[in-house]
Amino acid sequence: YSPERWTRFSTRTTRFSPFVQLYTNQVQPYHRAPHIYIGFPTRYVAGRSKLTGLNRRLSESVEYFGVDYTDGGFMTSRDGRRFKFWDEAFIRPGRPVRGRWVYGDNFQALGLVETNSGETGGRRELSMYVGEGLWRQCRLRRYTLRLDGFVSVQAPLSGGEIVTRPLKFAGNRRQRPCRNPGCGGSAAGWFPAVGLSRDLRRQAGCGGWLDRRAGCWPIGRSRSAFAVRRQGRRPVRISICAGAMTRLSLSRWTVAPRRKVFYDRGSRAPHDNNHTGEVQNVISRTGFLRGIAVAVGLAVAVGMAEESPVAENPQPGLRVVEGGSVPVSAVAAPRSGTFWPGWLGPRRDGWVGDFRPPKRWPTTLTKSWQVKVGTGYGSPLVAGNRVYQHARQGGDEVLWCFDLATGKTRWRQSYPAPFKIGGGGEYHGKGPKSSPVMADGRIFTMGITGKLIAWDAASGKRLWSRDDDARFKKSHPYWGASTSPIVDEKRVIVHFGTDERGTLVALDVATGKEIWSQGKDGPSYSSPLLVDIQGVRQVVEWNHRALTGVESRTGKFLWEYPFPHVGSDQNMPTPAFHEGRVLLGGENRGILGLEPRRKDGAWSVKVLWHQKKVALDMSSAVVNGELLYGFSHYNKGRLFCLDIKTGQVLWQGPGRTGRNVMFLSVPGHVVALIDNGQLQVVSANRKSFQPKATYRVAAGGTWAPPVLLGDGVLVKDRDTLTLWSLASATSGAR
Repeated sequence: YSPERWTRFSTRTTRFSPFVQLYTNQVQPYHRAPHIYIGFPTRYVAGRSKLTGLNRRLSESVEYFGVDYTDGGFMTSRDGRRFKFWDEAFIRPGRPVRGRWVYGDNFQALGLVETNSGETGGRRELSMYVGEGLWRQCRLRRYTLRLDGFVSVQAPLSGGEIVTRPLKFAGNRRQRPCRNPGCGGSAAGWFPAVGLSRDLRRQAGCGGWLDRRAGCWPIGRSRSAFAVRRQGRRPVRISICAGAMTRLSLSRWTVAPRRKVFYDRGSRAPHDNNHTGEVQNVISRTGFLRGIAVAVGLAVAVGMAEESPVAENPQPGLRVVEGGSVPVSAVAAPRSGTFWPGWLGPRRDGWVGDFRPPKRWPTTLTKSWQVKVGTGYGSPLVAGNRVYQHARQGGDEVLWCFDLATGKTRWRQSYPAPFKIGGGGEYHGKGPKSSPVMADGRIFTMGITGKLIAWDAASGKRLWSRDDDARFKKSHPYWGASTSPIVDEKRVIVHFGTDERGTLVALDVATGKEIWSQGKDGPSYSSPLLVDIQGVRQVVEWNHRALTGVESRTGKFLWEYPFPHVGSDQNMPTPAFHEGRVLLGGENRGILGLEPRRKDGAWSVKVLWHQKKVALDMSSAVVNGELLYGFSHYNKGRLFCLDIKTGQVLWQGPGRTGRNVMFLSVPGHVVALIDNGQLQVVSANRKSFQPKATYRVAAGGTWAPPVLLGDGVLVKDRDTLTLWSLASATSGAR
């Protein structure tokens, strides 16, 4: 290393992440969730005791070439600096076939490619490419897995449990797995195979194997399920009782990519016949959660064993059991294009990147279903095949869970929420006005009175609640709480207090205990963002007095820009963020381009521009490309487009459009839900206002943000939630 430019190399070893040697990292933002970094490093593994064939000849040249080997790993990060690495191999050498158990093989190429399924009607999948046969004939093997299917329910190396709803097992066939003496042990022994229906097997491309060890997928496919496995000479039975919970004990439960055909260098011809015996640890495109928890309609609960290395660092999307004994339910992994966890989406920017606009928008939309939910301005949430809506019915606030396909109620929870609206706000009612947020199998709702409640997303069970009435006499500003909570790792962050005083707090998502609190300013009606600025993960929040930056992990104050509530001019829109710049607009105060900077450890805020031609009242603007699209309250309401770099207003739509607009941003377009019940699709361009389609989706009262799905749009009006179908529009484009 160079002392002038680099810090000294250091290692950090814990019992949860032992020291490993990684040759490559292949880190990249995941294209379907760019705020998450994924990496597929190649790992060096030492200690092969037996040498045969090619390995012996290689070891005669350089010892470790034949003695040791390399496999592929998987790691993730949210800040690009701290990574979670899974000890279990993601790309394994598999059976002792030539060219796999050799040092230098199993190197994954950089990049993931979204490809069509090889089966008619199959869902799109991810393809990755791995090199092997380095010392004989270089080959490239393609692996596939379902979209977002990198990890699943998994027991640690030491074993664990999974508790599910009833499973039906039939038949008594046993399948012998092949051996895999890889990192983690042998695959010798029996294991259960969960049988799936013929249609599901055809869709999944496999029989849904649950491998007892890190072994490979046995030859052939089972059409029946097996509920007995053997450890040594003592058989272990898995009892299945009708109508009762099912508990499976596992030594290891893993999901790995499905191997497909590979090619010789310089040739497009397949190198072998892609026999299923060479496929290892596969639950194909559907993965475990889709194959069981989704396809069979289960809500999966995971129970980790004591002293489990995974207990403090679970797989992404899993919920760890406190104490390692009590099962906690977790919502199934969301399908493609059906995850919208809260206000303005996963990154709180309104971007719907996986939506594919049709070449020609339809003249009308089709109503799929409509349900009465109550009043309120909260965003619907979507996860997998479930829709959640927070609303008010009479004197109670209600949290609903519906089936996305049918609109049928899965569960409903309510609680008393008496509230007297402040003068001047009667038109907007008694809320709730905050949007809930979903993370790690929990939903967090912020009621109109400022009470934060955590719910189990699968069952609707109330987990804990918190307010700061004891500290501030009430936990909300004059017209009620409107700020939407946000979640970062194990912290749910929200602002409690009144107009005059309050505090920004981070609470433990599992218990509600306070982790940190910061500041004495009162909350506004705006909502916080989570962004990375110059390598620091921070909460950017516009409170009653100023725009502030606070370190997310510690609550440390970093910077502020005073922009206070003045008279009747409220602080309401959520700021937009683009390439290190915060775009802040306020009622009758124009829009500013701000850039927080750090120099020699000290933070400051530079004003890049401030234009006063347009301003934001209640509507939050969104970014599309290098442009900002919003709704100015001047001239009775006008849509506008603004250049982010210069602050120049490029165009404005007609006046008297409405009182409020909720925006979403998609490739090439901006979707605007106007409060009068019109849904408008506008071309995202810098030249002129160009509406592409306008739909009547409600009679009025559409103040809640819409949710755009792959083939439909969810719209909450005054008291109903409606799913409008876009199937006729999107089918042709796809």
